[in-house]
Order: sequence, then C-alpha cells, then structure tokens
Amino acid sequence: MKYLWIILLVPALAYALTIIDGNTSYQYNNDELKAAGDTLIVHEIYKAKTKQRVKYNLKGQWLNRIFDKLGHPKSRNFSYIFIGSDGYKSEVTNEQINNMKFFLAWEIDGKKIENDGLHLYCIGLSNMYSVKDLASIDLNQNPSDEIKSIFIFDTVLNALKISSEEVPSEKGKINPYWTGIHFTDIIKALSTMTDFKDRITVYGMDGLKRNFSYEKYLKDTILHKEEDGSWLLKGRKLLSGMWVKKVIAFSVEDKCFIIAESLKEQKLSSIWELLKLKDNVMIKNKSYSREASSRYKIGKSEKGYEILE
Repeated sequence: MKYLWIILLVPALAYALTIIDGNTSYQYNNDELKAAGDTLIVHEIYKAKTKQRVKYNLKGQWLNRIFDKLGHPKSRNFSYIFIGSDGYKSEVTNEQINNMKFFLAWEIDGKKIENDGLHLYCIGLSNMYSVKDLASIDLNQNPSDEIKSIFIFDTVLNALKISSEEVPSEKGKINPYWTGIHFTDIIKALSTMTDFKDRITVYGMDGLKRNFSYEKYLKDTILHKEEDGSWLLKGRKLLSGMWVKKVIAFSVEDKCFIIAESLKEQKLSSIWELLKLKDNVMIKNKSYSREASSRYKIGKSEKGYEILE
C-alpha cells in the first residue's frame, strides 16, 4: 500500500511590533495591534526638497489607544524610544506622548505598507518624530544620560569653517542652500571636550530631541545657517523628516554643548525646560539649580556669551 504524505507548511507568526518594558519584551502581530480598531485620517507632510505640502490618507490607530488596548501604562515617568528596523531612534518624553498626536499607520492611500510594516507619525508636525518601518518601542525608565555639565559652544562653533556640503555643480557654482559647517568638523571639536564614541543627541528650539548614530546618519550632514540666523541640521542623504530645525544644543553622555546665540538671551530657566534637566548642573565651573535659574540669563558681554544675573 502506498501512502501519500502531505506536508502543510505553516508560516511562522510574524511579529509586527515589540514593546520593551524594563527587562520584559512583548511582541505583537498586526491582528493584535488592529484589535484597537481602524481610524482613517489625513496627514499633511512638507517636502523640504520640493518645497511642497503633500497629503496622505492614513489608516491605523492613535498610539495611546493601542497602548490602552494592550494594557501598557502611560503614567510612569519614562521616555519612549521609537526604533526603526534600520536602527534609527527617536525619543520623546512621557509628557510629549500625552500632549502630541502620535499615529501608527498600517495603510497609506489605500495600500498596505510593504512587508506589513508600520509607520509612526506625529500628526500636525509634518515629519517631526516620524519613524518609518517602526520595529520596537522602548519604554525607557532611564531616559537619555542625565546632563550634569553645560558648555557654551559658540566660540568653538564660529571658528569652524563654513564650506559646501558637496562639489560645485557643472556650472562651477555652489548652491548656498547646501553650504554650512560639516558635522564631521563639529564632532572633531566635541571630541576634544568629551569622550565621544558614536551617539549624539541634537536639540531644537521647538523641543525636538533626536538621538543619532554619527556613523549611520550624521557623517555626511551639515549645520546650515538660515536667513533668520538659526541653525538647521540637514543632509542630502538624511531624510528631511530627520532634519532638526533651530538647533540649540548637542549632548554627548552627560555633557551638553549649547549654542547661546540661538537662545536669544533667554532666562537660564528656559534651558531646564528645553533640555529637560532634572536639577543642578555645572556651567563654567559654577553649579546652578532649577530653583535659582530664573534669576539668571544667557547674555553677551565683551568676553562673549556668559551667564548674567
């Protein structure tokens, strides 16, 4: 007697998203995420390269509703680190999660995202905080290295050479839109003041905070000075959604380097808010507390930018 064996190949269950909460990782497939329901919204994105606004129809769900459905708490004091499949990271605070509109999309303009992927968008803020092909969310209970020392970086920054990000065009002209300080030169300057390895955090005046791998994202970028005098971190190989407008500071481990000129002589207390400082920090070999910071401001004197009372 002959037997016919039929082997059924059942594909392994693919997990769309991993949520890391402390020492425990939770993995969810698309069906579990979609159990929070479908929501259709229109998201408008500004394309910096074409200077046009483009609208997308997104199908997915608000991130807070997904967290509610999955049972992950939002009340603890931690930051959220969104991690893409390529290793890109975007970090936001618990306060930002509750006050901003984060949307997890699984369809764009009626089509599923390739490979059943997920894109994260911050609605109303163009590409800010967006992460394509979101792979995991780390509920980080130890947000970025606590800043202990602040250095005024203006003198060092202004001494760096402004050059073209690329070779001149065929006509021999350099496009002023792509001139600036090579980020490689900034890293060289920072390396003389801190033990720089690869990770660096860039802060914007609007509260944006991005954690970058220098080797992966910033090696070919420039810090470009805009017409209003503010600094823009950008690069042809860096997605426009990852650019940082009105850069005010960089931090490496527990050291932060501020661009005082960009702070427009604000009170020192504003730095506590912009950099999310906890309490005492050292500035020019003097300790300042959050409580006392309102009595001081960053101002310009004959010696350059200083802490003035």
